[in-house]
Amino acid sequence: MNSRTVINNSLLLCVTVLYLCAIADSVYKPKTVFQKITTNKSFSILSSLVQNSSLARRAILYWNTTVFAPKNEVFEKFNGYFGSDLVYYHITNEEKSLTKIFESSYLHTLADTFPPLWVSKIDGNIYINNAKIIMEESNYFSRPPGGYYNFNQALHVIDEVLEPPSIYLNNPTALELITNFTKDQLVPTTQYLNRIDDLKLSKLFNKNGGDTFFVPVDRGFDVYRYRMSDKYIIEGHIVPNQVLFTKPTIRNFYFETRADGDYILILVSFVERNGKLYIRSNTVMGDSNHQKGEMLSRVIKANVPVKNGVVHFIEKPLGIFDMQLKPFPYLPVIDKVSGDPDLNITYELGKISGFNKHLQNTHSFLTFFVPRDKAWKNFTVFLEKIGKDHAKLLGKHLVLSDVRYTMEKLWYRTFDQLITLNTVSGPIDVRITKDNNGVYGILYGHRLIKVFRPDYICTNGIIHVIDEPFISSGDEKLSGKVKMEFWKSLGDFLF
Repeated sequence: MNSRTVINNSLLLCVTVLYLCAIADSVYKPKTVFQKITTNKSFSILSSLVQNSSLARRAILYWNTTVFAPKNEVFEKFNGYFGSDLVYYHITNEEKSLTKIFESSYLHTLADTFPPLWVSKIDGNIYINNAKIIMEESNYFSRPPGGYYNFNQALHVIDEVLEPPSIYLNNPTALELITNFTKDQLVPTTQYLNRIDDLKLSKLFNKNGGDTFFVPVDRGFDVYRYRMSDKYIIEGHIVPNQVLFTKPTIRNFYFETRADGDYILILVSFVERNGKLYIRSNTVMGDSNHQKGEMLSRVIKANVPVKNGVVHFIEKPLGIFDMQLKPFPYLPVIDKVSGDPDLNITYELGKISGFNKHLQNTHSFLTFFVPRDKAWKNFTVFLEKIGKDHAKLLGKHLVLSDVRYTMEKLWYRTFDQLITLNTVSGPIDVRITKDNNGVYGILYGHRLIKVFRPDYICTNGIIHVIDEPFISSGDEKLSGKVKMEFWKSLGDFLF
């Protein structure tokens, strides 16, 4: 073999090796972030948004970026705004690994008109706004195919679409968002905004930083609640220096609000009941205008990001108890029952049977469920049957305790679960309901009894006027002789 043949064979071998290396490099070279999004069927909806946006496409092809990528099934569950610029809120202008995100409080996105992406950490998990990063599918890195060599990119998979607050607002603060939502048909906020303006507290909602704002909507206000929403109540709707989205926030954990002074202290926590989310306020320290205790307000629209934190729209103001709506002066329970023309039958039954002595108790608070006159008229036969047991029957309607049980407090204790009330005549099991119009009901036995007039405050208790007495189907089978002298004295007067 001559030298020329050897050289030719060597050249051929080198070319072959280089060719095979090129093939191997093309086969095993990892996909870029752009390729991963546009070739993976799981990201086809995100890919469509990217392809339809020149800014997003250019960023992923040429710049330092981090993409937060929801899969198709996540987009399919999304009911919010779905414009082409939605994709901007899923792309940052820096490459961020999970470690770098974990060390951050917020991230800036491609669009200056959108708020920052707020970062939360809990139990080793990382959340972007309300979206959880799926760790095992994240931390994917590559270089942009058309950019400079030292540019880097990252992709992280998330379980929720990142939704900006509004396409019509330019990176709004909480105040600007509330102002815009005064015209929103679903969650108008005119009353709350007016009260903020009246008290000159707008600066609390416009200041820089990251706070959590709970904003009651208009239907939760009446004249009394509006007047009672003073400086401390407004401050009790703001958690300072913490941006609390709903998923990464621990339930039943109290956070301090701006109402954190020497005389007024209001705490708030997230609570779940029967699949619904509530905000619970706890006035730990109060005064004559700020009653101590807990109350709940249902979350209507959650997790709206703003420039200075996050806003949650809630059903009614926190820290204001309905029981304070009742007029002064308060009367003793016995005086209220005897003087109300709608409660004549209950009073006369109690007077003749000796039950009314319980209504003069001043050592405990009374919670009295009083059937109105109309409620008794369907049970006249039953009343005849039970004879002397009228006192026992009325006793099932009276609870003695160290507190007044408002309907709100009872509803909060039950949340559609049975509770036992220890009445004068022994324990009874009831369930408290509340419909969308705020009307309470009491499920006793198989009857759902409407609360006709709740929460009449008395000096020694509270009265709830109800539409039926606590008589179950089993009670109606009781037998007994009619006491004619009793029935004559009562029946002639009432019926």
